[in-house]
Amino acid sequence: MFSKTHQLIHRSISRGWPGTHGAITLRWAMLQRSSFKKLSNMLAVKIQKRLQRETISAWPYRYKIDPTNHCNLHCPLCPTGLKHSFRKKGMMPLAEFRKIIDQISPHALLLDLFGWGEPMLHPDIFHMIRCATDQGLFVRMSSTLDQVTHQQLEQLVDSGLDALIVAMDGSDATTHGKFRAGGDLSQVISAVETMVAIKQKQGGTGPHITIRMLINRHNEDQIHEVKKIAADLGVDAFTVGHIAINTHDDRQAEHWLPRQSPIMAYGQFRKNQGSCSDLWESLVINYDGAVSPCCWQYHEKTDIGNCFTAPVEEIWNSPEMVAARRLVLGRNVSEEFQGIACRQCQGAPDYLK
Repeated sequence: MFSKTHQLIHRSISRGWPGTHGAITLRWAMLQRSSFKKLSNMLAVKIQKRLQRETISAWPYRYKIDPTNHCNLHCPLCPTGLKHSFRKKGMMPLAEFRKIIDQISPHALLLDLFGWGEPMLHPDIFHMIRCATDQGLFVRMSSTLDQVTHQQLEQLVDSGLDALIVAMDGSDATTHGKFRAGGDLSQVISAVETMVAIKQKQGGTGPHITIRMLINRHNEDQIHEVKKIAADLGVDAFTVGHIAINTHDDRQAEHWLPRQSPIMAYGQFRKNQGSCSDLWESLVINYDGAVSPCCWQYHEKTDIGNCFTAPVEEIWNSPEMVAARRLVLGRNVSEEFQGIACRQCQGAPDYLK
């Protein structure tokens, strides 16, 4: 608890008051888009989580749906960028996406429409956004905004998207490109300038834009400079985040972990800090409909259901999901569920191993 509070304080200090204010504004906008039914569902979930219930008589209130695991970059700390063969490449069919949204829309507050790929590569991404927002979901997307056209940016502003996170990991092209390998910082800046101009022309409507900087050894001395770029661009918020590494790889730790920055998820034992709250609050759905226990698990061998072949409600309290909650709570499960990833993870997930 202290570690998370410590990180939150330093994150607020690093991004400054405008960034913190922008984050607060975004959360308030999400609550304004909600309904009594959705808020009641969220409260029911949190109460049952506190009571350590294994079967939840409410729906998840946040979702992460990955439109595609294709990406035009090859980031060195991402299984997609490293070309790990964790799942076949593909795109979620729009028809299947609509079926999922139809099921979750009465209860869902937040939809993160991104995962292990670049969502702007999906040919139906704007239809997906509109489908979700029309049914009352608050939709957030993360993108590198690399190699996008002016027309695509206009469509993105017009799509109804509520929030956009833009990756900017350095104040110069060389530093940004170390982490966003294959990325072009000038294209990112140009795309953000264009989006801000389109928003202003339309009277300020369009997505809340946050520039996010993932702190690593190569850019930890550029936080102020990237923050200034964000301010000059006129975006709504600037924030920082921590990177994730293979904690068993000493060379990777030496190359990437910041030396001084407090924006880091690792203590002296170098363990990833997972969020087991996902098992009670969230559902992670891959492009192929497969459900992962949480957003850390990317390999298909950890899948615990599929939304293309079973209703979301059925998967939410399936024997596999209940067993995962039992494992996290330190309770016994039958032999057939011993292999669930949550047994080995226990809040410190392996990544890129």
